[in-house]
Amino acid sequence: MPVTNGKMRKCLPSSHKATSIKPYTLSMTSGRLLVTSCENRQLLMYNTRDGMRLVLSIQLPREIVPRHAVESNRDTILFSHTGAVERSGLHRVVEVDVEGRVLREFSDTRRRHLDVPRHLAVSGDGHVLVADCYNRRILLLDPQLRPVRVLVERNEGVLPWRLCYRETDGRLLIAETWLYACVKVFAI
Repeated sequence: MPVTNGKMRKCLPSSHKATSIKPYTLSMTSGRLLVTSCENRQLLMYNTRDGMRLVLSIQLPREIVPRHAVESNRDTILFSHTGAVERSGLHRVVEVDVEGRVLREFSDTRRRHLDVPRHLAVSGDGHVLVADCYNRRILLLDPQLRPVRVLVERNEGVLPWRLCYRETDGRLLIAETWLYACVKVFAI
């Protein structure tokens, strides 16, 4: 979407039936924009290469609240989900197909529940990084959403709000908004 002198060129959604959508997060991959709406329980995908055309709209079940969504390497969508009750096991990472069917999910019920998984990133080989905000850790999941290991732990002084993984040099960047108000860089 070109911007000229900072002037808005388009407002999304424009001609979509869900015009009352309230966007929560955005992510872009391969010329596509993913928009989550917690209130409407929706995932919207736009093609950014042909004028921001809506290509996919997924209405999720009422019990699923999509926070942050990313595309996986398998033409599916991963999103972090937080339920209404903390520490209930409802906080999880969910993978859905283009019809909105749940294919896999991860909620760390054996050790500690996920506590507000805020943000996700996917590596080139399909591994998923999860910013488990209130547990103050970054988890690494395999492509089937099974836990591999904790990449960054509570004792390393993080309260992850957003994350970015640069595969080329193995850097993990963690944005913290509340505790330290900075971007921390880790070598993974």
